[in-house]
Amino acid sequence: MQEAKSKDILHKLKDINDFWNKIKYQEDIIVWQKKDYWTTPLEFLSVGAGDSEDYAIAKYFSLRKLGIPRSKLKITSVILTNPEKRYRSRREPHLVLAYYHKPGATAIVLDNINKKLKLATKRTDLIPLYTNNNLSKKYSQQNIMARINSKKINE
Repeated sequence: MQEAKSKDILHKLKDINDFWNKIKYQEDIIVWQKKDYWTTPLEFLSVGAGDSEDYAIAKYFSLRKLGIPRSKLKITSVILTNPEKRYRSRREPHLVLAYYHKPGATAIVLDNINKKLKLATKRTDLIPLYTNNNLSKKYSQQNIMARINSKKINE
């Protein structure tokens, strides 16, 4: 991540997307024995597996650490309409990270399924439901940051 600090924005996005996409996809029920569990980036990295929200959260915090303003990053809930074989249905809930260069611009999508950076308008397999850069109350930035900080303190 240190190397990415000096790069232009597109290279930062690509480096972070590529880094986190190396981690194995695995559903929460298998990794955590819970139906849904949102990990911190450290948990995701240490376990070496996660699902879509884990990728989106890790990419979000990594880009924030590289100085990308919060206002340009949105965790985006979508319906994936053409899922790979690992999915059970033809329409699957999914989370991605969207980067907006400026307000009103077309987002660049950082995803763990289609691993290349693409404009949202080119991702016809995604139906956006909502975007959020505050995550949710239960999984708020402060909550996740507190978990990240507690891991650092306890190490």
